[in-house]
Amino acid sequence: MNGMKQTFTLSTTRSENVSICSYFNPHGSGSEIWDPLQSHGTLSQKGAQYGDPARVTRPGEGLGVGLNVKERLGAGVTSQIQMSLVWTMGEVKFRSAANTHERYYTRWFPGS
Repeated sequence: MNGMKQTFTLSTTRSENVSICSYFNPHGSGSEIWDPLQSHGTLSQKGAQYGDPARVTRPGEGLGVGLNVKERLGAGVTSQIQMSLVWTMGEVKFRSAANTHERYYTRWFPGS
């Protein structure tokens, strides 16, 4: 997958008590994601929707994202939180990189 164009999306059906971190260095110490969670129970709220520039990675560069939903439950109470991870990778190159396979949906969504 290294060197192939990919797009990932994390989502939840919840709209309250949701925090996100649109990018962090997955090769770092983890403090970018864990320190805010430990100190106040939410993620750092970094990303384009908070005035930060959008992140596009360079070939070979890693990028981590986080989604947190916070809910307080009483004793004996249960809850369900729906989350989803979706990705697209329209072109797939196999080990030799001699052959490139285009996914079927790219007929309708060019450049995916």
